[in-house]
Amino acid sequence: MTTTTPSKRGPKPIIDEDTQAIIYQGASLIQLSQIFGMDTRDIKAKIFGHVTPCGNRRGHDVYSIREIAPYIVSPPYDIDEFIQRMTIADLPSILRKEFWAGLRSRQLYEKEAAELWPTADVVDMVSELFKTLRMSLLLTRETVERESELTDRQRDIITRIIDNALEDAHAKTVSKFTEAKQSTHSAEIQSESEADSEDL
Repeated sequence: MTTTTPSKRGPKPIIDEDTQAIIYQGASLIQLSQIFGMDTRDIKAKIFGHVTPCGNRRGHDVYSIREIAPYIVSPPYDIDEFIQRMTIADLPSILRKEFWAGLRSRQLYEKEAAELWPTADVVDMVSELFKTLRMSLLLTRETVERESELTDRQRDIITRIIDNALEDAHAKTVSKFTEAKQSTHSAEIQSESEADSEDL
């Protein structure tokens, strides 16, 4: 039970001795069952092998609420979603090597299923597509230059638009592949660093 006493900053709660004992010294299984609304047998099963008593009060083992809570409270989020959002840094060190091995196996499977393409293959394909687009636009420009029904000004405008489109497509393609290469290089460095730390 708590009461309050007036202060300059507002009411200050006063915690009774029993509550203080639970907070600072630990709670018994019966108290924990009341706090979390669970049967004491379920609490025992969940903490077995994970949490040890932090003391004894009136002949009963008491447990730190902070230590015991993670094992008996269901997380307020979907476990599958949490796992999907996990990064290598969230994993315990013993699982990191298995993570990289599993990721490697997945990449090999996706590569064989043509769902994951090596960067070199992607570069070759995009290059071919860009060459095809470039040739089509150059032919369009030549057609425009031969078009007698257009004025010189109209031909100049259309030609300038085509040239700008070619330059913009080339610049953006180079930029995207540069960013992808840097990102891949950074990931490789991190992977090597994680692997080295596991071997230490």
